[in-house]
Amino acid sequence: MNDFANKMEELKSAIEVDMKELKENMMSGICKENEKMRENVKKDMREEMEKMREDVKREMHEEMEKMREDVLEKVKSLCMEVEEVKNEMKEQKRCVEFVSETYDELKKENENMKEKLNILEKNGVKKEVIEMKKDVKLIDVKMNDIVNRQQGDNLELYGLPCNNKENCKEIALAIAKNN
Repeated sequence: MNDFANKMEELKSAIEVDMKELKENMMSGICKENEKMRENVKKDMREEMEKMREDVKREMHEEMEKMREDVLEKVKSLCMEVEEVKNEMKEQKRCVEFVSETYDELKKENENMKEKLNILEKNGVKKEVIEMKKDVKLIDVKMNDIVNRQQGDNLELYGLPCNNKENCKEIALAIAKNN
């Protein structure tokens, strides 16, 4: 086994030497060819990069123009909405001013009424109003009493036929004679 490993090691060393020589030979030829290819690839890449740069520049310009138009449309729309809001705010302001003015007027009127009431109270009008309320209640009680007495003197008849041509006095006399 040791022999086999030694032979394998020799074979490996020989292959490495051969590969090294082959690489060196190839490299010198390849390097020249490679240099030409590299120059051609650089030239092609520069041209392609320039084309790509122009394409990207053109596409970006077109996209930017579309975006600018979209932004302008949105700004116009927002301006219109802001104008509507301004108009609504003006209307709301007018309403608030009207309500405020009306409130102020009502407040002044209320204060005037309070002053007049205080003056009337000082002059004894409040006592007179209270006495008048008592008198109205008393009169109301007396009226109810009079109505009740009056109804006690009346006679109510039920079950009589109603007719436009009937004479209530005659019907009442006839009923009174029968009873």
